[in-house]
Amino acid sequence: MRPPFAVQSYPARSPTVSAQRVVNAYPEIQPEDAKEKLVLYGTPGATLFATAGTGPIKAMVRAAGAVYCVSGTAVYKVTSDGTATLIGSVDEADNVTMDRNRDQVIIVTPPAMWVVDTTTDTLAEVTDPDFEGASSVAVLDGYALFTKPESDQWGLTAINDASDVDALDFATAESSPDELVRVFVDHREAWLFGTETIEVWYNSGGADFPFQRVSGAHLEVGCAAFKSPAKIDNSVFWLGDDLKVYRAQGYQGLRVSTHALEEAIGKMASVSDAVGWVYNQRGHAFYVLVFPTGGACWVYDAATQLWHERESWGRTRYRWNCATETFGRVLVGDSATGGIYALDLDTFTEAGSPVRRRVIGPSVHADGKLAFSPRLEVEFEPGVGITTGQGSAPEVMLRWSDDDGRSWSPEYWRSLGAIGDGSARAIWTRLGAFRRRIYELSMSDPVKFVCIAANPSLAASPRD
Repeated sequence: MRPPFAVQSYPARSPTVSAQRVVNAYPEIQPEDAKEKLVLYGTPGATLFATAGTGPIKAMVRAAGAVYCVSGTAVYKVTSDGTATLIGSVDEADNVTMDRNRDQVIIVTPPAMWVVDTTTDTLAEVTDPDFEGASSVAVLDGYALFTKPESDQWGLTAINDASDVDALDFATAESSPDELVRVFVDHREAWLFGTETIEVWYNSGGADFPFQRVSGAHLEVGCAAFKSPAKIDNSVFWLGDDLKVYRAQGYQGLRVSTHALEEAIGKMASVSDAVGWVYNQRGHAFYVLVFPTGGACWVYDAATQLWHERESWGRTRYRWNCATETFGRVLVGDSATGGIYALDLDTFTEAGSPVRRRVIGPSVHADGKLAFSPRLEVEFEPGVGITTGQGSAPEVMLRWSDDDGRSWSPEYWRSLGAIGDGSARAIWTRLGAFRRRIYELSMSDPVKFVCIAANPSLAASPRD
């Protein structure tokens, strides 16, 4: 069986070992009787669903049959027809968190906390004299749980009323004295992320304070990025203080990052602004980790347990800040404008811009000998052109490097066939001699991208 061209992003510390990358594409496992075991599909495009102010969209939550979001400092309600209605304004802050209660949406713009009454769509700041500030918020069993800024303390509000705070309803993260970074709720438990450790509390129904720490639920790893925790595939994911990516396995952290990803993270000037968000689409559960300062985006697919990369046109990072699944769509918030977009696998542009897909395969070599490549065929789904304009005659570009990516050949273009042309084949011939080589494929035409396999032909060179 022919190997797939590439299956994951794994640019190792030494490019001689591995320079493999998959950008704006991801692998999907096929049944045993399929043509190939793993096939690369293009990541979704994005179409405008609503415009909520001037942006950026900092956080979103679905509540009361609508989506509530913070756009810049403005709070909007977005309905299923894409209508955005201004509700009010909050303080300027980068680390915005939101959650919903029965008839409320709670917003924290540290150190302030705000409440939207979803029955009247009115916004008010929490001014209870016992409230001393919040750095994050999450809702559990009707309580709005919040962390106190720059401390190891956290508190809770009255049930179903986040504007009511009691001076006695506070607790301290007990197991370690590190500062709390974030409160996060999963499986009706409160995860308290600290800078160096994590502990888990549950609602015990106590008369004096209703929450109690789960015995033994103490993780010796902290959280390096306030907005990295997110939950999907029945688990919590986050960026640890040791710059590894974890998913919760019971009350332990299971490392899911690779050495290559950890190498990339370790080279970034700052990771504290990393943003984690999640979505499900056609059987895949994605944890998206965006590094705004680092200029990168890595995505973990729980279906394959493999990482790939995403980037938007004209940027090195993926442009979306947050996501919510509602109205039968995956909605994402723009990091540059007030746009709320729908991720769509049948759309091949992103907010009207091209999507450049790149695949760098594993090294091809001939055990140290000089080899000649008379022919390379990369199998794509053919005949995917569109009716008019760019993409009516889609092409894929090939280039290669014989020195581990330090220098590259010119690009050589091949057609993927006009619409309905199922006979098109991407074949390159007379590709020269090498001892080791990596190939890169790229495409930016707005058409369906399905990369099935590469079929290189190698022959011994008479010059060896």
